Amino acid sequence: MKSNFGNKRKSLYVWSHLSTLLCGLKAEVKKSSSSELEGIKGIIEDETANLIKLRIDKKSIWIPKKDQIFEIELEDGSNIIVEGRILLGKPENRVKKKLIKW
Repeated sequence: MKSNFGNKRKSLYVWSHLSTLLCGLKAEVKKSSSSELEGIKGIIEDETANLIKLRIDKKSIWIPKKDQIFEIELEDGSNIIVEGRILLGKPENRVKKKLIKW
């Protein structure tokens, strides 16, 4: 019988990082409902319940969380792909959410 313990531990590790503030992490828009946003890379500067502010070179742009797929680089250098819908809501309220299955 195959154990699911390793996957659960990895999910908990990822969620512990996503449930905290994302500011300062590198992010890229992998897929988007708007083709203009795809491929945008930057550092997360700020976030609201529905938007992420990415710093790109010397300018900043706000990107909606909904209908996007982000690749986020964690502090340890590992990259995760996450749907924006999982990040919806105020950052301080994400801490209270249970682990989301994805």
